Amino acid sequence: MYKALVFLKKTNDEEVIIHFKNFLVKYFSKLIGKDLAIGSVESNPLLEIKYSLFVELEFESKEKWEKLIGSEAGEELEKDLLEFHNYITIIFVNYEHLFN
Repeated sequence: MYKALVFLKKTNDEEVIIHFKNFLVKYFSKLIGKDLAIGSVESNPLLEIKYSLFVELEFESKEKWEKLIGSEAGEELEKDLLEFHNYITIIFVNYEHLFN
């Protein structure tokens, strides 16, 4: 299993929050073919950067992620990420190596 955790940095800029909810998450949803739930980050006291929202994506494998990111939906997502990347942090988690 392979996961991507996408965190929105804490901000008071409503346009950034709206873009995360209405565009970025929709691009990720289109990429994986299902609706994604947006979570609220309640606490992260040990981190220097504070986050407010996040979304979790799950893939069968890293190879599946790489295939999807190369698709048409993946290209749309990458275009959006080029302009929006300063507002988010993406963490990839690979569970495959833990069980082999």
